[in-house]
Amino acid sequence: MIKFGVLQLHQFNRLEDFLQVLLDSQRIVQPLRSLPEENLNYEARSIEGFPLREPKVLRFNEKEVRYIFFSGYIETEKRIEPYDESGQLRNREERVTPFASDILVFQFENNLYAATLCGFTNGKKLMKLLFPQEQYGLIEPVDYKLTEDVLYWLFKHYIDTPDNALSENNELYVTALKSYMGKTKDNLNAVRGEGNRISTILGTLAFMFNSEQVKSLRPQMQYENESMLLEITLTGTFKLWNNTYRGRAFRTLNGKEKENALIIYAFLIILPLIVESYDESIEANEWSPQLKLDFVKRLGSEIRQRVETELQRIEHDSRREDTNEDDELIEDDLEYDLEIDDEE
Repeated sequence: MIKFGVLQLHQFNRLEDFLQVLLDSQRIVQPLRSLPEENLNYEARSIEGFPLREPKVLRFNEKEVRYIFFSGYIETEKRIEPYDESGQLRNREERVTPFASDILVFQFENNLYAATLCGFTNGKKLMKLLFPQEQYGLIEPVDYKLTEDVLYWLFKHYIDTPDNALSENNELYVTALKSYMGKTKDNLNAVRGEGNRISTILGTLAFMFNSEQVKSLRPQMQYENESMLLEITLTGTFKLWNNTYRGRAFRTLNGKEKENALIIYAFLIILPLIVESYDESIEANEWSPQLKLDFVKRLGSEIRQRVETELQRIEHDSRREDTNEDDELIEDDLEYDLEIDDEE
């Protein structure tokens, strides 16, 4: 499983310009607040097979993307006194927390992006410390324009028209829903469901009476000849599973190169097409607040009908079991009588 979030480096429009700054300040030190004579370390570390001075080139859909891949390492100071009760300096491990994550920096057209391969909150902190604004300019999260309404729309499209593309203008499909996550309206309880029949569970739990707030979906997305499982969230953290990928563009890639390719493809192709298709549905009056409400009501009605049908089936099976038990008792009695007769 690959976890990632993406930020844009606004000061740069060429990978080479960013790389030059990075190589000039690959390691930064910052004094501890509680112990100025000791430093915190921030460092960009090379990863085997991905030399910083030799960007990789990825080609797909008549696009060319150049990228570098390295590990970002930072240290943060814990909220603890540097000296213990006896006046002895605590071990560094007690006072400093290390954190590292791989970072994928790639250029597309005249924009530069950085994908941190960790949860988005930690990724933002890592980028802020490793790339100070005075050197690297403004670095901020990408606005995907993903909302809870987009997730509802995706689910509705899969339930009602699973064989249709999300838009008439592209070949993007949802071929399965593997998972969802939501929160109750009081924001106290999280709900997650997983499995190949997740659409039924999701309809039952997340949409019943519109009592749940959907926070993520995990659809299997297919665009043209490429298919991948992508967890879409509203927090900025996304997940991919490279073993679920089926396609032509990256079939010759392995390991980290394949993972990097899937991250870039999901960011540049899949996510924008989802939002674009959603906007087209609104413009074509195929999705609206009223249609969403009607969809939720219809699901609620279908759920009640399914529950009633299931109750009737259970009652019917129960009656059949009772009848079979009575028949077995009669047969047992006959067998007993025969045995007595034989003895006589």
